[in-house]
Order: sequence, then structure tokens, then C-alpha cells
Amino acid sequence: VNSAAGGGFIVDSVSNVATPTTVTVYALPAPDGPATDALVTPLHAIHDAAAADPRVLELASSLTPPELVTFPSTDGAVTLQGAIYKPDPAVWGEGPWPCVVATYGGPHVMTITNSWAMTGGDLRSQFLRAQGFCVVKGGSIRPHAEHARTRAAVCAHMLELVRPHAPMLPPAGR
Repeated sequence: VNSAAGGGFIVDSVSNVATPTTVTVYALPAPDGPATDALVTPLHAIHDAAAADPRVLELASSLTPPELVTFPSTDGAVTLQGAIYKPDPAVWGEGPWPCVVATYGGPHVMTITNSWAMTGGDLRSQFLRAQGFCVVKGGSIRPHAEHARTRAAVCAHMLELVRPHAPMLPPAGR
């Protein structure tokens, strides 16, 4: 949500892993106005991805949203986010599947979110999933100097997370 400088309007961009993005402008009630149950009033739909292009719904119907997961950092101080793109069991069976582990170490914000970008914006993971790979994505929030050490720890945790779906992975600690 972004607010106008005077505070009278907000722009709200909404999506989740199953729903393409919509962007709407809302009017906020005047600070000195009457009390009301309506906190905001929709004024204008700026963008509705599904309505703007029928191909978005066609794409949405052909993609499988990832399973969003959390797991602790190695020191237990931080909860990290991950996404698992599992192959279609009707096509590829119940597993085991070959596994691709993709971590994100920065320097920008972590990319694991409950947003349409995880489904329709991550076509590489969707392509690999459609080819029978289990894709596990995760991010770290450590400073850049710790990137290599953190990446290894995140990979180790992610491998343990996916091990039940890909038992051909090497035993832990190797």
C-alpha cells in the first residue's frame, strides 16, 4: 500500500500465489469527517491483470502455485521462507523427483512472498516443475559478507526440507 503525500488516497496492489495482481486507488476518510465503518472507498481500478489480458487467466490455469514453507536459520535466530514447486504426481508419480535447490542471498530483498510473482513471475521454476523437477527456493537475510557460509547453511536446511520428496538425495552431512 502506498499513500499520497496529503494522506487522502492510497494505492493498493494485491495478489497471492493463486491470484494475479490487481491495483486500486482508494480514498481515505477525512480526518475531521464523521466516523464511519468504511475505512476506505474504492475510487478507480488502475490495473487488473486478469481482466486486462485474457492470456493471464489462461496462464494462471496452467500453472501450479508453489507450497510456501518456513524453516529456521542454522542458529535458530531467524525464520527463513521458502517455496517448493512439486511436479504433477499424475504425470511424474509421487516421487522421488530430481531436485533443484535455488537460494537467494541478496543484496536485495528476499523474493519468497505470497504473491503472483511466485507463480506467474517465476517461469523458470514452473518450467522445471513441468519437466518433473522438484524446485526448492529459499532466501537468506544475512549481510553480503556472510553470503557463502549462509548459502551453504540454507541449502542444507532446504535439502532436509525436501528430502522426503526426493529420497535419492545423499544422506545428511555429506
